Amino acid sequence: MNEACLTLPALWRAALMIMARRLLLPLAGAFFCAAASLTPLSAQQPTGTITGQVIDSATRQPLAGVNVVVEGTRLGTVTRDDGTFTISGVPAGTHTIRARRIGYGSVPLIVNVADGSTVSVAFALEKRAAVLDQVVVVGYTTQKKSSITGAVAKVDAADVESRRVADVAQALQGQVAGLQVTQSTGAPGEEISIRIRGEGTIGNNSPLFIIDGVPSRDISFLNPEDVQSYTVLKDASAASIYGSRASAGVIVITTKTGEKGKSNLNISY
Repeated sequence: MNEACLTLPALWRAALMIMARRLLLPLAGAFFCAAASLTPLSAQQPTGTITGQVIDSATRQPLAGVNVVVEGTRLGTVTRDDGTFTISGVPAGTHTIRARRIGYGSVPLIVNVADGSTVSVAFALEKRAAVLDQVVVVGYTTQKKSSITGAVAKVDAADVESRRVADVAQALQGQVAGLQVTQSTGAPGEEISIRIRGEGTIGNNSPLFIIDGVPSRDISFLNPEDVQSYTVLKDASAASIYGSRASAGVIVITTKTGEKGKSNLNISY
């Protein structure tokens, strides 16, 4: 009696496993058959193709390297050497196609794409001069003044021409907030002290001068009449460009260059 009681739960478990297996196997087969019969949603969505050509409106010559995009989607391409392009897999419906290229105005076109159809479009871009913001010399490159996040100040030579100074350092005096320009006695030829970030106890406290891309510690040899602009980099971020020499700040000086046109003669004293 005791032996029968011990084996009865094992028999029940075996019977339950056999019944569950018989029920689950047909259900699993039906599930896999249904999944195999399903098609992806992307295959069901009706799509079409957009082709065309981009030309210059003035010369009527094809333009290569023009970005053509379908707005509101991730679809786009670049024109070939003959100005043609092809965009496949465009969802059926009404779309705005836009062509862009540097030096040309952006042109939008509205097209209606049907399922399985190919729509041809033509773009004629007009040349358009880009208006640049004020440019500031930063390090060995230039950046737009509106995109500068550090403490940068620019002084144009035209703003200090009326002062008639004999030294470049004197031209900066009083032109930039936080820039200290001092001279002990005012005697001719005496060295002028320039401080941007105050006095320190380690290293040279004078700023680093970059004259047309060439680093220097002295600007006494420069003629104020030869300077086009001054750019003062006041914060510590200048050290990431020039290293430890820029720990006391940087002054970037751009000199004048020749200009195309009628010759001019200026005499100053």
